[in-house]
Amino acid sequence: MLLLGVQFTMAQSVVGDYQQRVTGLVVNGADGCPLPGATVYYRDNSNGKYLPKAVTDLDGRFELGFVPKDSLMVSYLGCKTQRFLPTGDSILVRMEAKDSIVFVCPSGVVYPVSGVVLDEKGKPIIGATVKIKGCNTVVATGINGEFRINTQKRDVLEISYLGFKTKTKKVSIKKPMKIKLKPSSNVISCQ
Repeated sequence: MLLLGVQFTMAQSVVGDYQQRVTGLVVNGADGCPLPGATVYYRDNSNGKYLPKAVTDLDGRFELGFVPKDSLMVSYLGCKTQRFLPTGDSILVRMEAKDSIVFVCPSGVVYPVSGVVLDEKGKPIIGATVKIKGCNTVVATGINGEFRINTQKRDVLEISYLGFKTKTKKVSIKKPMKIKLKPSSNVISCQ
């Protein structure tokens, strides 16, 4: 009977140090554009190290299921790392650019453009880079080769992937884009 009481108390204290569910949005602090691909870490109470827990989606959103009420950290390429305590079940993280890097996001009227990147056989390419030409706004394709990026009407996209020729294409704001990449001629084949 005493052992059951100890187990219950231990379980209660562990749950007391954790928050059940946290959702969040990571944005560029300068203009509020969402930042896809930001890494969210939590601090492990046993050793004090930060461990990766989630990555933001194409809309800059993340969800953590069972996290310590201790410190969280968000990192994004070209931004100052942000550390904070979760103070509720919803978090807004505003990232600041490092001094040497300038954030560029479309200004003026912004249109969400979506599409899919495929190889020459019509198979989705996971992790292809979709970038607005002349701008630092970049996204990567997801598991089905799909992407979503905020653009302006006259923007041109540069789509690239290792082993394929880079392709440029004017954005289409009326319907999802379908972009096929061709293999690069200088790919070495192992047979």
